[in-house]
Amino acid sequence: MSIFGRSHLVLLLMLVTSCSHEQPASPPTKDAPRIACMSPALTAMLLELGVGDHLVGRSSFCRVPGDDLPVVGDLLEVNWESLVRTNPSHVIVQASPDLLRGDVVHVAQSRGWTLLAYPLADASDITLAMESLPRDLDLRGDDHASASASAAAFNSRLEEEMSIREPAISGNRVLLLTPGPQMLGWGSETYLGDMVEALGAVNVLSFEGWRPMAPEQIVRTDVDCIVLASSLPVDPPQWLMDHLESMEEGPRIEYLVHDGLLLPSTRLPELAAAMRDILSGRKGEGS
Repeated sequence: MSIFGRSHLVLLLMLVTSCSHEQPASPPTKDAPRIACMSPALTAMLLELGVGDHLVGRSSFCRVPGDDLPVVGDLLEVNWESLVRTNPSHVIVQASPDLLRGDVVHVAQSRGWTLLAYPLADASDITLAMESLPRDLDLRGDDHASASASAAAFNSRLEEEMSIREPAISGNRVLLLTPGPQMLGWGSETYLGDMVEALGAVNVLSFEGWRPMAPEQIVRTDVDCIVLASSLPVDPPQWLMDHLESMEEGPRIEYLVHDGLLLPSTRLPELAAAMRDILSGRKGEGS
């Protein structure tokens, strides 16, 4: 570890220690988990599971009833003082376990917090997180039974929506893009990519995850349908429209506009239904 890294860690430990001295914390109990969640998607899952009453801290982006829970930050900017004061038993983050920040891991270990990390990149990550949370949170009795039943119901609903295939969709070559300063492509092992394949279409982007795509890459792609996916209404870039107009038989453009599109959790069944509608030629926007 560099000198800067050691100094940062020392200052961090001084901060959490001083917070403990100012407001002594009783040890979290196993019977009633105290959850600090740094991900809006995972907070939505906790509410779906019926364990929102156990939340003691959230990120500034999390939507919770009343919005009066302390803000403890997210993985980009942790509010250490607030996090320590909430005295959580469990801290939940949206990340691959092997990519967690060292200071978060160290403080969690020193404070006796259980650190839970879920990546939520593709559909299987989301269903696995739903299945795992009741167990990982050490829920007991009725809490565990109720949360497990809710997780099973959600996963069943998602599986049902993603298993409905229509002849009009089968074999269609689909290019998934999110507009921005640069077009972002959805490759394999993403929840929208999984969705397209499950519905019987073909996601033409074979790379894993998300990548920026240049105009020349997009216009060279052989597709039947371009889906512009966004949480807000968007206009296609003019260069794309000019290119399509110059083609004798170009792909059609469809719009998947849904306010839950960038929140990969409990809105996934709605997204699957909306994706099926637009790929089959039925128009509609999610809300």
